[in-house]
Amino acid sequence: MKGHYLVGVRMNEGTKRKNKLMIIPRAWIPKVLVFWVIIVCLFSYFIYAGMDGVNKERRKEVLGSMCDQRARMLQDQFSVSVNHVHALAILVSTFHYYKNPSAIDQETFAEYTARTAFERPLLCGVAYAQRVVHSEREDFERENGWTIRTMEKEPSPMRDEYAPVIFSQETVSYIESLDMMSGEEDHENILRARATGKAVLTSPFRLLGSHHLGVVLTFPVYKSKLPPNPSVEERVQATAG
Repeated sequence: MKGHYLVGVRMNEGTKRKNKLMIIPRAWIPKVLVFWVIIVCLFSYFIYAGMDGVNKERRKEVLGSMCDQRARMLQDQFSVSVNHVHALAILVSTFHYYKNPSAIDQETFAEYTARTAFERPLLCGVAYAQRVVHSEREDFERENGWTIRTMEKEPSPMRDEYAPVIFSQETVSYIESLDMMSGEEDHENILRARATGKAVLTSPFRLLGSHHLGVVLTFPVYKSKLPPNPSVEERVQATAG
């Protein structure tokens, strides 16, 4: 009987210990809940941060791929535009200077450039500026019926040479008779283009008659055929516009 009694006492004592371990003081409950919420929030944050990092990397890859595709498309469109401007320069050289009388006038140029605008997706308009030396200015103005003007639309002062616009697409018709050599950006562009025989771009600047920034693409037109390896002087002398 004593042995059985002693075993029963130990069991009761063990049960009491277990019951004591399971009891949480009432004052600790808010602290435990706050601690639990903090643990859950931290765990959720780390899960979200990991998933968000993966999503960001995927978005960066997609955005980079889209930028590459856009850059290639713009490069292709620019190449197409440059090639068409080159072809237009050859057309002016052939039908305006090699034909007597000229087979091109403002109406023909405007219609042709309007109908082929899709070939120049990056250009808002094209125009042709003729090279005029000072000794030819008076005859040139009399023939065209207007005075060569600066970019400020004032009569151009005396200079060695001018580059007034004689043909223009309808979208940029407001630059007709303006001397492209009077604009700082255009002046440098013209000198570089005729010296190299290649298409030349200006730096971005505020376009005339617009509040937008843009660039001007310049391609030289020659009035006579050049030798296989022309010098800079030969290119300048043969430049028509």
